[in-house]
Amino acid sequence: MPEMWTLGLFSVVGLIGFIATFVLIVVRAPDAQVPRALTAAEMQRFVGQPGPAGERGPAGPAGARGPAGEPGVRVLRADCTAGACTVECTDDEVLLTAYCSPNRAPAVYPAEHSAQCRAQGGRKVEVVAACMKAARR
Repeated sequence: MPEMWTLGLFSVVGLIGFIATFVLIVVRAPDAQVPRALTAAEMQRFVGQPGPAGERGPAGPAGARGPAGEPGVRVLRADCTAGACTVECTDDEVLLTAYCSPNRAPAVYPAEHSAQCRAQGGRKVEVVAACMKAARR
């Protein structure tokens, strides 16, 4: 029985502590200001009335030229029905990748800047390659 009285006493003390804490928070909290709509006189004082639109001014001088853009990627396509079909990148470009269409078979690379596909049996083949600008060494 003494354990029950002890638990009951602790419960009452805990409840009193909770109520006291809540009351202190409410008493010390600042008064909440409720926002209200401005009257017409207050709007006039703070905002003012917009005036009529003015005339457009003269154009300013041209700005400085911007920096050069990043190197771009160029896609090349060539159709062939007989023999070998070849595409070449320019001297300032690097060949990134190439494939032979319609089934995306791998292309042959006879040189550093070119790709080649071979048409077989009179079927049409297309070589697709991607070239990218490269800085000169």
